[in-house]
Amino acid sequence: MSKHAPLPTPVELGFPPKFREWYGEQVEAIDRCVFNDRRFTALAMPTGAGKSPVGVATALLHPDVRRALYLTSTKGLQDQLEQDFNPVGLFDLRGARNYPCEALEFRYGRQPGCDEGPCHSGVTCPLAPDRKQLGIRPDCQYYGRVFDARRRTLVSTNFAMYFAGEEYAEGLGQFDLLIIDEAHEADKELEAFLTLEITSEETRNIGSQFLGSVRVEDWRDWATFYKQTLAMKVEQQEAFPPSTYEGQRETRRLKAILAKLKRLSVVLPVDWIADIGEGVAKFAPMKIAAYAEQHLFRGIPHVVLMSATLTRKTTQLLGIRPTDLEFWECPSRFPVLHRPVISVNTSPTVRVDARMSDDTKYMWMRRIDRLIDARRPLGWKGIIHTVSYVRMRELLTASEHRDIMITHDTAGTREAIRIFKQSAGPCLLVSPSIVTGYDFPDDECRYSIIGKVPLPDMRGAIMKARGEFDKEYSGYLAMQKLVQACGRAVRNPYDWCETLIVDDHFLWFIRKYRKHAPRWFLDAIEYVECFPEPLEV
Repeated sequence: MSKHAPLPTPVELGFPPKFREWYGEQVEAIDRCVFNDRRFTALAMPTGAGKSPVGVATALLHPDVRRALYLTSTKGLQDQLEQDFNPVGLFDLRGARNYPCEALEFRYGRQPGCDEGPCHSGVTCPLAPDRKQLGIRPDCQYYGRVFDARRRTLVSTNFAMYFAGEEYAEGLGQFDLLIIDEAHEADKELEAFLTLEITSEETRNIGSQFLGSVRVEDWRDWATFYKQTLAMKVEQQEAFPPSTYEGQRETRRLKAILAKLKRLSVVLPVDWIADIGEGVAKFAPMKIAAYAEQHLFRGIPHVVLMSATLTRKTTQLLGIRPTDLEFWECPSRFPVLHRPVISVNTSPTVRVDARMSDDTKYMWMRRIDRLIDARRPLGWKGIIHTVSYVRMRELLTASEHRDIMITHDTAGTREAIRIFKQSAGPCLLVSPSIVTGYDFPDDECRYSIIGKVPLPDMRGAIMKARGEFDKEYSGYLAMQKLVQACGRAVRNPYDWCETLIVDDHFLWFIRKYRKHAPRWFLDAIEYVECFPEPLEV
């Protein structure tokens, strides 16, 4: 394919019939991915722009690409990719816990996953790979999938699987192209992988006391000392593996602790931060960018980053040099009138934070109730983003519309979403945790209420140090969450949903941090000093 040759249609590439033709923005995005001499191509593509077809088309059309890896951040995105692009050869791979271990019996009301398999405790398993028989596919469901993935030209997996597989196992082989979907999560996914957590229970398991020191140097020396004796104990247990499931689980636990000690023993104190709490010590690098090449990019010659909220700040956090980057911000296909973001600034002022007085809290709840008052009679369904469980419970206690509110605890998000999607309006999903990974098209959501500007908690030692090093960091994180929350509902050009922000902190926040917001979001912002009437489309 040359730059001047016509782009094959989606159907000609083998895409499912629902991908009938390319949007104009997709054609330009594919051209930018395939025909540029920069290592990194960053595509800020708003909701509905069709990012995944662009990524897969790049893998199929790029002249220098033989193998491509498509990275996602959630299982839901993996499910969608597998459903849409399995016909063109995309191979889906999950972590070991997603595949049942056939060497273990059904227990505790469930079938254990391959992450609990006896092979991880030194037990010889006839289903696991035999290092002496290279090239022979294992019968184990997980290792069999890994074996197949290493031989496929287009593979999809998630960040956690990718990082762990490359760090602790043989990995997935060499790739010519890395496609990172939801790339705004890449630095946070890498941070989650790099962060080490040592508990007081784990220190007792290896015969040590929990250190009280906040110095990374002390913890590194501690890890260097104890990893030697723990390594000998693990080797002994693997040489004479326990026969019971409980004994094997203990071996796996000690191996997991040993892996942490090995990593902690080689960190550079000048680059890492310790956050010591009650019985828990957390360690994380100051700058994620220093580790992006080693763990994420891995020398792969072509990298495509895609997200609706991607900004140049995202690429900076990943250590990408401007000279190596092609950055393109795609315009939105959705009419601004269908997706207004309305800052509701009625009198008196309501700033939502921990310092709120009871009177301010009451006015905040009244703002929300007044907005619902005008929309409930229309039978609309809506979402209230509370940012925290504390605000969620306060609203559930005091709102005049609590009878139509659906909510959840930390473990019940998916069930609450299922109930909400299946419910007839009027109803409201009230949640602090559905900012990303879920879509609510058409009548599933006609209005969203942002209860609070989602500024992160910067009080912990790690976040505090990063905030002092990078004055824009907290604002960038908050903008990412805010824009993602506003993009949950409008999923096609004919869809519509109004977003209503009831926190007056938004007025200074958008002035100070607007450079971290994509253009399609900024174009939709309105300011009103009254309660707006429901959207008419």
